[in-house]
Amino acid sequence: MGEIIKTYREDNWSFDPKIDLPICNNCRHYIDDLNCKAFPSPKSIPDEILNGENKHDKIIAGQTGDFIFQSLETK
Repeated sequence: MGEIIKTYREDNWSFDPKIDLPICNNCRHYIDDLNCKAFPSPKSIPDEILNGENKHDKIIAGQTGDFIFQSLETK
């Protein structure tokens, strides 16, 4: 998995949009700019999901709704 690099933009930490985020990019709930249905703006997808420590296959504290990872390939 690629290295996650944080970049500073205005008053917020953000991730370089060129970084490869396979779990998020392959989830049907991903929106953009590190936001998804479970972590909509102004929240952001937690580091533990982005770095692969958590596969987000279960609901986690602080998320919105009951959205979990669902592959784009799943119907």
